[in-house]
Amino acid sequence: MFHDFSQKLNFSVDTHFDFDFDFFSRLRSRRIRRIGKILESVLLFSLYILGYFFLIFLIFILFDFKSIAEFLIIVCFLSYVVDKQ
Repeated sequence: MFHDFSQKLNFSVDTHFDFDFDFFSRLRSRRIRRIGKILESVLLFSLYILGYFFLIFLIFILFDFKSIAEFLIIVCFLSYVVDKQ
C-alpha cells in the first residue's frame, strides 16, 4: 500500500521500512478510531444526562411541583394513562 503511494511521489523506500510503516500506521489509525469512538460515546452519554436534568428542571419550573414525590406520582399516572390507550 505504501509502496504504491511512494511510486506515485517518485521516491523509493526500503522494503523493511515499508513493512514497519504499514504496521505502525494501521496500529495508530485503529487506536485513534477506538479513542474517537470512546470519546463520542462519553460525549453522547453526558449530553443525554444533561438533557435529562434540564428537562426535569424545566418541568419543575413550569408546573411548580413542590416535591419530587408529587412529580413522580404524576409521571406514573401519565405513563399509566398512555399505556392504557
